[in-house]
Amino acid sequence: ETKNVGIVGLAGSGLTFIVVALGFLRDEGISPASGVALTVASLLMALSLLAAVWSFMPATSMPRWMRLHAGDPRPDDNLFYFGHAAKYAPRHLAEAVARRYERQPAPAVSELHHDLAAQLVVNARITLQKLKLFRWAVLLFAGGALLSAAGMLSVLLT
Repeated sequence: ETKNVGIVGLAGSGLTFIVVALGFLRDEGISPASGVALTVASLLMALSLLAAVWSFMPATSMPRWMRLHAGDPRPDDNLFYFGHAAKYAPRHLAEAVARRYERQPAPAVSELHHDLAAQLVVNARITLQKLKLFRWAVLLFAGGALLSAAGMLSVLLT
């Protein structure tokens, strides 16, 4: 969550900077290319801010997260790594843990094991989704920062 706070601060500051700069530059006269670059940059910053803030939304709907498909399990998966655990259905994860770590050929998976595996799978899938939103926020911010730099450079050179 801390890194998401960082991107919220960066995107919010970047958006504010671009909007204020556009206000000042509009009075001075700005080339169409610079105006388009800065306008698109502000939209990218706004989308970055939206994605970063969206990642803070509480994820409380267990059935929704259980429907999310995160890939297919593999025999060499690390069953404690969230990126791998997210691929499993809870019962299959509990059985895989019992087979691998308890060396049970026909694992006896209790309701406790199933519930614990379900919680682990849900948290793993939530983590994957939040990281995906963070990745989009960073990419949108980077695009906005590059476009705003190009737009400002264009203003300075004309």
